[in-house]
Amino acid sequence: MVELLSVIFFGAGAFVVLAAFIPRLRPHWARTRIPCGFLGCLGCGSAFMSVGVDHFFSLPSRYHDWLVWLFFLGLAVGFLGMALDKRRAKRADMMQGLQTHLIAKRGDHHA
Repeated sequence: MVELLSVIFFGAGAFVVLAAFIPRLRPHWARTRIPCGFLGCLGCGSAFMSVGVDHFFSLPSRYHDWLVWLFFLGLAVGFLGMALDKRRAKRADMMQGLQTHLIAKRGDHHA
């Protein structure tokens, strides 16, 4: 059972890391329409892969500490990427609202 979970974690992490380089494959953040950016994909993917590598390859215990640190570093980079993605999406939404307002305003002043 542990081996199956580690394969699932490693596979999901590898897919998310690959999606960092191929924008069409990128997932969206939970319950939003915000696509995951490069940093978010890279961080979350490396975190998932570090969980899968630990049990899948049956590494010696001296590598376990490094994988735990890689997991937390990946989560930190993923959260940083999420914050940057949310900020970029908020700005894009504000710009879209401004453009809609300007188009509607322009439409009211026909001669």
